Amino acid sequence: MESTTELKIDLEKHLTASGRTFVQGLSMIPATARRVVSLDDDESIDIEAATAKAIEILSKNPKGYFLMAEWDLHPTKPERCLDTVVKLDKLVQKTTHEVTKDTLVMFTADHSFDYRVLKGKKGQDLKLPTARDVGKDAPAAAETNVDVMIGSSHTGEEVVAAAQGPGSDKVNGFMSNTDLFKVMMSAYDWSADKAR
Repeated sequence: MESTTELKIDLEKHLTASGRTFVQGLSMIPATARRVVSLDDDESIDIEAATAKAIEILSKNPKGYFLMAEWDLHPTKPERCLDTVVKLDKLVQKTTHEVTKDTLVMFTADHSFDYRVLKGKKGQDLKLPTARDVGKDAPAAAETNVDVMIGSSHTGEEVVAAAQGPGSDKVNGFMSNTDLFKVMMSAYDWSADKAR
């Protein structure tokens, strides 16, 4: 993917002209900022801090806010992926405890991955595949003697959808992702059918 510099686009100039504050990192966001674009080219970015900062800024709007926090869980780096799952779980727990009761919090995924634990015991480390063991032409788990099997493509299993707050009672069982949109709309007292 080409960068804005390669495309000869002055990103900062365009964002500033549209009334946004442009920074390169969370620590540079001014306390008075209302509309911010923060770019941080680091895969170890603190998503918990980014989410907290976004909620702090967005919650100043008396009309409410919509925030989508997305985190990459592609399992090409198995250990990092599992670590991210734990951090993501803690982020969801922290967020649901800290937002106000009139805030709908939803958690879901856009697809699943072929990530299976084949063996192992509670309290013992798993033998994870290396990067060369992950992918289309990866050897079978039996050949590499690993405890986890990882595929490189998306899979078709149902993904979890959970919610807390206004309208969360509508999130249960197997749901189409378009139905989650209707739940979000109803939290605003808006009709999804009239949205065009």
